[in-house]
Amino acid sequence: MRGPEAPTFKAFGALDAEGKESLKRDPIDLNGRHDRSSDEGIVRLPEGDGNQKVLHDFGQFSEGKQSTLSWRWNNIPLPEPHMVGMLASVMLHHARPWRLPGSKRLYLGAGWTLVGAGVAVSASAVRAASGVDLDRPSTLTSSGPYAISRNPMYGGWTLLHLGAALIARNAWMIASLPVVARFIHQTVLQEERTLEQAFGGEYLRYRKLVRRYL
Repeated sequence: MRGPEAPTFKAFGALDAEGKESLKRDPIDLNGRHDRSSDEGIVRLPEGDGNQKVLHDFGQFSEGKQSTLSWRWNNIPLPEPHMVGMLASVMLHHARPWRLPGSKRLYLGAGWTLVGAGVAVSASAVRAASGVDLDRPSTLTSSGPYAISRNPMYGGWTLLHLGAALIARNAWMIASLPVVARFIHQTVLQEERTLEQAFGGEYLRYRKLVRRYL
């Protein structure tokens, strides 16, 4: 005795075509009713406050998610004093090499350790402030690394700067750190005045509890 024959691709095509024809004849809305008033093969969303709220909430969720992601990218620190100092040090080193004396292996080990620590601190700070636009903050971030230092991103960049100097054994880069630190400190003081004006007593309490750097 032969069993039932397996459906062929041709049969599947016929069933699919039949389903499409049925949908064109009888469009369906989400309440399960047939709507013969339209000849468009579409599925209708029934009108009502509930469905409008779902669409509104979904739109807000999508916009909020996109905004959060864009703020995360905007919050990635690129301090100009560090960038300029490191670039100038590389150019000076090529023009007039000034190499750190000692074991290359020791400098590499210490340098990559500092770079890794700097990346970890900066990434943790960006994550902690992911819901805030740091250019125009609406809330005061005091969690994560901000519970230990008021300026963890600058601290992370200082570790990166020093680590890169050790890896390259570039004495110019180490010599540039005090100059860079002076400019960074001036920027921090300006930012503190801005935060105090924006958050008042809340920022003053935070400043008393958490150190500026370490």
